[in-house]
Amino acid sequence: MVRRFGVTMKQLARNAGSRATIRGMRGVLLPVAFCALVAGVVIVFVVGSRGATGARDDTLTAQEIAVVSAVTTTPLVRGVRAADGADRVLQRERTGTPCAAGPTMGCPPSTPVRMVPVLLVRDSADTIRAFIGDDPRNGCALEWRPEVQGGVFHDVCHGSLYDRQGHIAGGPSPWNLNEWAVEVKDGKVFVDASKIITGLLARP
Repeated sequence: MVRRFGVTMKQLARNAGSRATIRGMRGVLLPVAFCALVAGVVIVFVVGSRGATGARDDTLTAQEIAVVSAVTTTPLVRGVRAADGADRVLQRERTGTPCAAGPTMGCPPSTPVRMVPVLLVRDSADTIRAFIGDDPRNGCALEWRPEVQGGVFHDVCHGSLYDRQGHIAGGPSPWNLNEWAVEVKDGKVFVDASKIITGLLARP
C-alpha cells in the first residue's frame, strides 16, 4: 500500500469520495433551503397582511360598480362588499327598537363582511339610488316586479312592496328601504358601503 505524507491511497480515495458527496448534497440542499426561505417570506407576508388571527381586512371603501349610462328606471342588480345586515341593526337603533333590546324579526346574529346585493335605480327625480337588496323588516331578498304599480321592489318572503324612492307601497313592513351613499365620478357609479342611509319608520 502506497503512503503519501503518512496517508494511504485508500484513505485519500475515501476522503475524495466524501468531498464529492458533500458537494452533491450542497447542490440539492441549497435550492431546497432557498425555496423554504421564499415560502417563509410569503407566509409572513400573508399573515402580516391579514393580522395575527389570519382574518381578512374588513375595511369598507367606495366601490365602482357600474357606468352611469347603465343605470335606468329598471333596477340594475350588482354586488357590493359590505357588512351584511348592518343596515338593519342601525335602522332599529335609529328608530328606537334596537336589536340589543331583544331578538326581533330581521335582527341578524352577526354582520359578516361579504358580497351583498345592491339595487341601482333612478328614482322619479332622476337621482341614482343604491338600495340594499334585503328587506329591512326580515332580511329576505328583494325582487323587481315591473307589472305591479308601475314597478316596485317586492319582498319575496312576506310581500312588502317599495317604490323607486324606497318608500313603502304595500305589505307589512313598517320601514322604508335602506341604502348606501352613491357618488358619480367620471361617468362611473361608486357605492360606499361604509355610509348607510337608513329608511324612516313610516308606520308603527
